[in-house]
Amino acid sequence: MPEDNEKIGSVSPSRYEQIVAELREVVDQQSRGQFTIGDRALEIEPSRPREGSLPEAGWTVKESLTRLAEDIGLKYSTINNARWVSSR
Repeated sequence: MPEDNEKIGSVSPSRYEQIVAELREVVDQQSRGQFTIGDRALEIEPSRPREGSLPEAGWTVKESLTRLAEDIGLKYSTINNARWVSSR
């Protein structure tokens, strides 16, 4: 391990450790956020067979998830993938 007076990039080892701790929390929050997004998308559009009928509201899965994606500022594919993971 480098001595305390050596830098990691442009920061001291102690500042580097602070940054690592902060970013670990950010990564954890992102993971929790992805699961929350997937769970809520699955709540809006529960998994159903592909040949199933339209839901009561008459929206397709893609229409519902596209609207959700637009309303929260994400891509449809992000919502759809998070929903799929939550369904597993």
